[in-house]
Amino acid sequence: MFRSLNPDLLRSFLIITETQSFSETAERVGRSQAAVSQQIKRLETILGQKLINRDHRDHHLTTEGEILYDYARQILALNDEAYLRLSQSDIDGILHIGAPEVLTATRLSKILSNFRQSHPHIVLNVNCLLSHELQHEFSNGSYDVVLYLRELENTHQKSENQYYREKLSWIKGKSETIDWSKPLPLILTPSPCIYRAQAIQNLEKHRIAWRGVMTAHSLSGRISAIKNGLGVSLLPTDMVDNDLEIISTKDTPLPDVNDLEMVYETKQSKTARQNALAQQFVETLLNHGV
Repeated sequence: MFRSLNPDLLRSFLIITETQSFSETAERVGRSQAAVSQQIKRLETILGQKLINRDHRDHHLTTEGEILYDYARQILALNDEAYLRLSQSDIDGILHIGAPEVLTATRLSKILSNFRQSHPHIVLNVNCLLSHELQHEFSNGSYDVVLYLRELENTHQKSENQYYREKLSWIKGKSETIDWSKPLPLILTPSPCIYRAQAIQNLEKHRIAWRGVMTAHSLSGRISAIKNGLGVSLLPTDMVDNDLEIISTKDTPLPDVNDLEMVYETKQSKTARQNALAQQFVETLLNHGV
């Protein structure tokens, strides 16, 4: 005989997992701390499994708790999506999203369009900045959802909140040739952009002489400079078009560069509606893949 998993129990379980705090969870769900504790015990009783190991400071998920965590996120996302669509089809609001330009120039526009079709009354406020700026502003509460690039935490395993892995390549204009007897002419992003750091660190590590010929915040500006033969740059491989060419690391002194990862984070808002909208946007993001 199957028993139902109450979404309220699952929501408290998720918030405890993310906040590591029964008191903060109680505040968010509008219950007493004792009531939240009872919710977790009830969930453990229903499943017949211990889900959280508790000590004085930390609350660690058991193996069974880790399994439930993934299911709980999916169940609540569908629950909230169904509720918002069917009970409040005319729901409105503003969803603040932060993303780097490289994402908005490629994948994100289609995803935003799909999300707007499902939520026509939602205002999407999208801001494009460098990844380190996005992280800083997100920590200050500026966005409901933020996406940014970072170095891979584990090259052999996908991070829990990874959207995709980004492969980097050295890129030049299609018809351009490089004089390897001279310092490499490099087109850069402003410091401390992650592309700039990766390019310089890899060149310095392999003792390859280089000179900066242009620094541009704009992705389109850097690509235009490459196409016009001003220099080479380190860019996502999927940015290559018919006017650009990947420089082979097998036939030249240039080194291979490790992949980066695009990750996402959502802010835990005090309103259920805002949390649901942020989660639905992430689900749209993940469902459309890369």
